[in-house]
Amino acid sequence: MGLLLLTVMPSFLSAVPDFTQSVITASAEEPVEGDVVRFTVNLENSGDAPAESAELTIEGPLTGFLIGTGGLNEPVIDPEAQKVSASLSLLPGAEKQIWVDVLTPRDSGADALTLAVHLAHYESGAELWDRKTISVDTRLWRGLFLCPFDTAGLLARSRFAARQHFTLRDVNPKSQLAFCRLRCKTCAHAPLAPEV
Repeated sequence: MGLLLLTVMPSFLSAVPDFTQSVITASAEEPVEGDVVRFTVNLENSGDAPAESAELTIEGPLTGFLIGTGGLNEPVIDPEAQKVSASLSLLPGAEKQIWVDVLTPRDSGADALTLAVHLAHYESGAELWDRKTISVDTRLWRGLFLCPFDTAGLLARSRFAARQHFTLRDVNPKSQLAFCRLRCKTCAHAPLAPEV
């Protein structure tokens, strides 16, 4: 009986949860300013033991705004800290998908958005630390352009900008002038070489 106990105990003690197969993906690898990016967290327990009452913490990007989450029961959301906390259980071989929506702010071009995930089953000591980082691209505003070099045009542009929530610095001046030459028949500015 003693010999049987010795052969069974090591196998029993080695059965623990394993979260290493979990992955984080993003709906866009290079979103532009003002886009909403959905991060999907696919948690998986590839171990031989259940992970009951594991603690999950998701930290949103410091340069973004966490605007929504799903797939969790009774999550605790801290908007100021950009954190989501919840308790969950994963049976051996089970998977759970969670999503988090992040709004990329204006003027965040070239910034990095990082979503960090920590899953811990303290009873067994199994833990997961993972993160997903994507880069934000600059949005090039395309729409109605008025001649920025005459008083009436500048006034109209300012009013239109106020209604559309963008600023004059959002548009490249060279692009303004090139567009002005093509569309404004009264504009007498010097010719510009075509933009590449």
